[in-house]
Formats: sequence, structure tokens, C-alpha cells
Amino acid sequence: MSPTSPPRRRVARHRSKVYWRVATHLMESARALVTLGDEEYGNAVGICLIHAVISANDAVTINAAEVRSSSEQHADAARLLQEVVNDVPAPVIRAFGAVAQAKFEYEYSGEVFTQAAAKRLLVKAERFYAWAGDQLS
Repeated sequence: MSPTSPPRRRVARHRSKVYWRVATHLMESARALVTLGDEEYGNAVGICLIHAVISANDAVTINAAEVRSSSEQHADAARLLQEVVNDVPAPVIRAFGAVAQAKFEYEYSGEVFTQAAAKRLLVKAERFYAWAGDQLS
């Protein structure tokens, strides 16, 4: 029995530019918050990074196949990415997974995350974001 395809929603290819612009603005916001260096901004940095990576993933899948994930499960978004883009490097998939997995922790755990934790997440987000940018250029 083959696994079912991840749930998806059709999106016109030209909309990938809008998703990419959102991803870029969120990445720039996260970088700016890191530069400020305030320990209290760890959660804000993380949330910006998480949503930047999700938007970047959507931009890539929309550009490649005019679809984006409609699942609540970010593992489905990664599966969709691998389905519509050939040969996604394993480090890119791991980076996406690590950032997406952090979503629950950063948004719902009630924990205050440090700048150091946010910077570790930034490294992973930058890896995915750079790869996504290459796919869209």
C-alpha cells in the first residue's frame, strides 16, 4: 500500500512571489531582533523564523507545482516539498523539520526562549531559506 499524498491547496504560480516576500520580511525581522540582542526577544525571533520557513516552503512548492500544503502537520509540508521538487538535499529537509518542530515549543509551551536558543534556530532557518531562494531564482 502506498502512502497517501499530503493534503494540498492549489495556488497560482505567480503567488509564489508573495509567499517569498512574506518569508523575506519575516527573516529580516528575525535578524533585526537578533541584532538588538535583547534576551526577551527569543520567542519573537523564533516565531518569525518558523513562519518565514513555512512561507518559504510554500513559495517553493507553489513555484514548482502550483500547490501548497493544507495540512496542520508540518511533516506533510516536508513530504509535499519532496514530492514536487526533485532531490531536496537531506540537510535542507532536516533544517525544515527542526524549525517546524520548534513551532509548538516557541508558540505554546509557555517557555521564554533565550537569544542563544533563537540563534541556534536561526542557523537552521538560514539553511532552508538560502536553499529556497536558490530554487526560486
